[in-house]
Amino acid sequence: MSMAYRSSSKSPGEATKIRKPLTSRGIAPFYSQRPQVAVVNTYNEMHPGHIHLRTLAEQGAVIKQVAVKESLWHFVGKARVFNCEEEALLALGIKQIDKGDIIVIRYEGPKGGPGMREMAMFRVALELAGLGETNYIVTDGRFSGYTEGASIGYLSPEAAEGGTIALVQNGDTIEIDIENRKLDLKVSDQELKQRREKLVPPLKKYPRGYLDIYGKIVSSAAQGAVIPKNAK
Repeated sequence: MSMAYRSSSKSPGEATKIRKPLTSRGIAPFYSQRPQVAVVNTYNEMHPGHIHLRTLAEQGAVIKQVAVKESLWHFVGKARVFNCEEEALLALGIKQIDKGDIIVIRYEGPKGGPGMREMAMFRVALELAGLGETNYIVTDGRFSGYTEGASIGYLSPEAAEGGTIALVQNGDTIEIDIENRKLDLKVSDQELKQRREKLVPPLKKYPRGYLDIYGKIVSSAAQGAVIPKNAK
């Protein structure tokens, strides 16, 4: 049977006609009631979705800029730090997250998750708590394409690799500047060096088994979060 093709509708709401040639079984043209959908390219030189950053994500991060109100394109707030999504959900439930906080959820990357879990549950919970338009989420975990709101994910290097996100502490000032592609942790290099010397990563969620093996060999989000061919 030949491949179907779609003709153009006279108006956006008009049913789209799908034509197929008649076959020996007598298949006739039929109509889909689904209106045509225009595909809009939202990319432009000033506002791509990827952020090339300095102190918090040296290898980059990703934001869905079209989902962020322009009033939030430049944002300065205090860090509220959690080592997993469950910790953040608990704090939100007992009202320990304030308006204007930048919520840092770490150890959720490819190695730390392991598997780079989606942080959609916390994003939805933040909206329900009335903080969806006043607070940012910054994470080495990921977000899906339908995520709405001020969310920055895929930070690389991730916390489990010793990335700068692992050194953030409650109360640190973070500046987000989407137009200028900045995600700045306002902490001196000397202070970060001291914190790194004292850094004690949390215990692994899965200390043995396949997930532990996966976490050891998977590449960073900046490299696609894949298992290299030469992994051992």
